Amino acid sequence: MILVVGATGLLGTRVCERLRAEGQPVRALVRRTSNPDKVNALRSLGCELATGDLKDPPQIQAACQGISALISTASSTLSRQTGDSIESVDLQGQLALANAARNAGVRRFVFVSFRDDPAVQYPLTQAKRSVERAIADLDFTSIQASYFMEVWLSAVLGFDYVHGRARIYGNGSKPISWVSYRDVAEFCIAPVLRSVANRSVVAMGGPEALTPFVGKVVRWNNAAVCPRRCH
Repeated sequence: MILVVGATGLLGTRVCERLRAEGQPVRALVRRTSNPDKVNALRSLGCELATGDLKDPPQIQAACQGISALISTASSTLSRQTGDSIESVDLQGQLALANAARNAGVRRFVFVSFRDDPAVQYPLTQAKRSVERAIADLDFTSIQASYFMEVWLSAVLGFDYVHGRARIYGNGSKPISWVSYRDVAEFCIAPVLRSVANRSVVAMGGPEALTPFVGKVVRWNNAAVCPRRCH
């Protein structure tokens, strides 16, 4: 049985889909406040549902019983509910998960982290690095993924493909290795299914680093806007 933490999220749902497609038994951790449609989608995949919250250690301990591996994609950055924060979820919650896995004898721990600039430290970076240190004694794989293109290059964050406009922060000249969450999901399941990248930190991104824009740039609301072609 493989436990997926963050199962109702964009990446977590895809991980569950791929594991089930491979015929693997999946226990999906969901919260009482999770979107019912997302929960039903997991149920329709044949996932076993476990109710729990990273902020509630006893619930996490119960979810870790009887599993052989764990994949954690959970974060407070995209889906934030009451009481969620970097401190409570990405740091303390993930540390509690690591401890619960250790106590339950779960050795295989796949953790979704992200690539960062060592020269720039902020709370989420510090939380991710703290969790990586905490799972170092387990058979771990840390997936340090780059920016999800489905999130950062979406209308929600200012990329309006229909009208050919994009909101770009900074001067837009820094190349970024955008990656698809679908590819990240493949990296998440590989250590569990094929016993690769044991006790490893894996940095991953897209095939080519691209700047966010091409063409003339104008200023709008303190952000650069490309009114023409955009990567």
